[in-house]
Amino acid sequence: MQIFIKKIIIFIGLFLGISTLVALGTGQLALSKLSRKGRGVVIDKNNRLDSITKNKIVLIGGSNVCYGINSQMIEDSFNMPVVDMAINAGMGMSFYYQQVKHAIKAGDIIIGIPEYYPYDGKITNGDAGIYSLAIIDYRNIKFFNAMQWLQLPIYLGDIINENVKAFFTYEKNKITFGRFQYNKWGDYIGHKNEGSYADTFKHNKQYDLSVYENKNEIYPDKNFINLIKNFEQFCNSKNIIYLHAYPVYSRYFYNDNVAKQIAEKIQPLKFINNPETYLYGFDSLYDTPNHILYKFRDERTSKLINDIRVALHQIKHE
Repeated sequence: MQIFIKKIIIFIGLFLGISTLVALGTGQLALSKLSRKGRGVVIDKNNRLDSITKNKIVLIGGSNVCYGINSQMIEDSFNMPVVDMAINAGMGMSFYYQQVKHAIKAGDIIIGIPEYYPYDGKITNGDAGIYSLAIIDYRNIKFFNAMQWLQLPIYLGDIINENVKAFFTYEKNKITFGRFQYNKWGDYIGHKNEGSYADTFKHNKQYDLSVYENKNEIYPDKNFINLIKNFEQFCNSKNIIYLHAYPVYSRYFYNDNVAKQIAEKIQPLKFINNPETYLYGFDSLYDTPNHILYKFRDERTSKLINDIRVALHQIKHE
């Protein structure tokens, strides 16, 4: 029996080892094409983050951030350079927090705006997409935690599949050249001339926040809340200001009790904004309940600028 178990362990080890080598090999073969896709923008975001030596404002969170914020407006309003580090929620807030730690210092302002569903804790450490960030830009490897390395075997098939698809793709469109749909601040502008695609998601009940209502024991996830609190404590220890905000969302799928559940659990940290101020109708949304149309970016950004001003004023007079 022991010999059999040893053989099983050796087989699994060899299988994972070979699969990892295949993932790395196909990743290198497809590197140039992977780097041109949307996640390739991580190179430009890392470069901008590392190149700014003066005090700055750093935006982190899911795609509600990069799809719906005009960073230049924030930069002009506070006379501080802005870096939009957001790509999508699938990268995981754990990665985003680690990604910026080395580059932030006293006097910086960090604004975290995760979507509602990551608060359930299921993608705190990211999904398969996070590993492409390490292939595209080796600097990202040092931002991975132990759990992200442990869950790697689960995603090896997805990683290899994406690498192979990228290698054999020759089309030039917004997906294959997604990296170039971002501006220098890191904001996504590829939907500038697009209308609403709300019909593709407006009847999808998986977006309804009511599924989390009165489930305080599991939502929001305790580990996700602790992740946020620990990052805030890190910022406080470095004299960095951390502000936390509610995201854009569909008015139809929103649930006020769920927003209150999060606010209660995240205390003593407080949200800087009113969630209802950031709700939009289907005709104002792009392709998900978290993405507003390009023409509403400035409106949303103006609201955020006002909320930041109020929060900074309160901090100054505490």
